[in-house]
Amino acid sequence: MALHQIDIFTDLGGPNVLVSRIQEVDISGLTVHPACVVSVLLTSLRTESWRVHNSQHTPAPAQSVIINISGKVLMIQRDQRSDSENSNGKLFQSAQMTPIVLASSCEALWCSSCAVSHKPHLSHALWLHCGVHGTRAWLPLFPNSADKSHTFMARRIMLPFTPSIYPLAVLFEEGILLGAETDTSLLTCGAASLHQPLTVIGRTSQVYLHHLLRQLLRRNLGYHAWEVASTCRDLPYFPHALELLLHQVLEEEASSKDPLPDCLLPRVVEFIREFPFYLRTIVQCARKTELALWRYLFSVAGSPRLLFIKALEDSQLETAASYLIILQNLESATVSRNHATRLLDATLEASKWDLSKDLIRFLRSIVVWNFGAILLLVETLFS
Repeated sequence: MALHQIDIFTDLGGPNVLVSRIQEVDISGLTVHPACVVSVLLTSLRTESWRVHNSQHTPAPAQSVIINISGKVLMIQRDQRSDSENSNGKLFQSAQMTPIVLASSCEALWCSSCAVSHKPHLSHALWLHCGVHGTRAWLPLFPNSADKSHTFMARRIMLPFTPSIYPLAVLFEEGILLGAETDTSLLTCGAASLHQPLTVIGRTSQVYLHHLLRQLLRRNLGYHAWEVASTCRDLPYFPHALELLLHQVLEEEASSKDPLPDCLLPRVVEFIREFPFYLRTIVQCARKTELALWRYLFSVAGSPRLLFIKALEDSQLETAASYLIILQNLESATVSRNHATRLLDATLEASKWDLSKDLIRFLRSIVVWNFGAILLLVETLFS
């Protein structure tokens, strides 16, 4: 297999194209037959990762060849010496280069042709789908410039996870998997009560950011998880990705029948605390989970009463109203009434009339008020 470089130049005769061979790769020892070669991909990936200062979507220079041979993915890095000829005028052969085995049982793989500086982790990643073995992301780990003591950090890391769809494409900068899902049902055919299976295949998409963050946090790579998350804060679904991360870890650990030696939930909560929508993420996750899991969640995230007060002090009135549902189920009616009254006063001062009306209905549902006081509040709202 030969690698060629195409250069376009203009001379007196007009535009011309120069094709030059830059390297030869001998793969005869890697496969028993050419038909076993599923795909050959020329990429800008290398085992070591580096940051690029490129905000444009321009193709990066080729650095390696990734070959899928009967499901086994091999990576052959480009011999940098082959950019020029040696003393004998011959091209260097790649026989001295050892192929790197990245995965087996691979059905499909994807990598980005453009490397951008504002999302270096996602644009430098290699994605592999290995059937029943799940999906894997070969993610670069950029060293922390402020910490010079950890020189043993791996240059790249393979992060496995199992998506709920069959991936067909990857949107690297958007952090989304495009794929297909199936829905199977049984149809009754005729009076003989014969059941005919019906399978419907539909196109769908799935967010994968929370899978990457979870695997990094599980490996105590919190700094790299924060780096990946920081580059994705501008995505519209980023708060939802944090909520998915918290919900999955909470469901898994709270429903585990065996004691967990190393719980991940405290690390996830501390990670989400670094972002401004921490309070909203906690309460939205709680409202979408079973009541039996709330005590475990708030034993790590903090008392819901304190979180309510924090949301009230930060003028996050809608978030504070969501915490009232939590307090109603975990605290006494007196505590819920006192906090709802405080929030009602704050919403009236902020002219949040719709939220104020909801709070009045909430108060009427948990305690019998004096009807004169209720009429006075209603007159205040609509005066």
